[in-house]
Amino acid sequence: MTVKVFKHDEWIEATLENLSQGDYISNGHATYLVCDMPFENENGKLEVPCVLPEPAPIIIQLGNSNDKYITMAMDLAGTSLRDFGDGTMMLCEFESGNTHVYSPRLTKPELELFCKDNIEKYQAFFDQYSDNDIFEGPVSMDRFW
Repeated sequence: MTVKVFKHDEWIEATLENLSQGDYISNGHATYLVCDMPFENENGKLEVPCVLPEPAPIIIQLGNSNDKYITMAMDLAGTSLRDFGDGTMMLCEFESGNTHVYSPRLTKPELELFCKDNIEKYQAFFDQYSDNDIFEGPVSMDRFW
């Protein structure tokens, strides 16, 4: 059996045997965080210990000019900023089964520069979907990076 697994900054198909602790997986209805290595249960079935991931914390950045373009891209894509705790972050939605990715996984300064260099793509995305009630739920963005 295969599932979607998040590797670095994209979702790929993987078998359950190849999952590792800390992987994000999605079955299309929910997104989970693998909390331990997969194992075979007493019935010979493979089990994957998982939990629902914590929502990305809401961080209000008042007057922080170092994150101007990240904030603009978040607003235009209608998404949040996920900090992976390893010095990297990205614009994405993993809650409620979403697998939407809106940027590559980069350090904060690199992500700020990426958003600045591509802000017109985020504006075009917003212009295309703002009439479709983008904020009623996440809309996927074509990968352009």
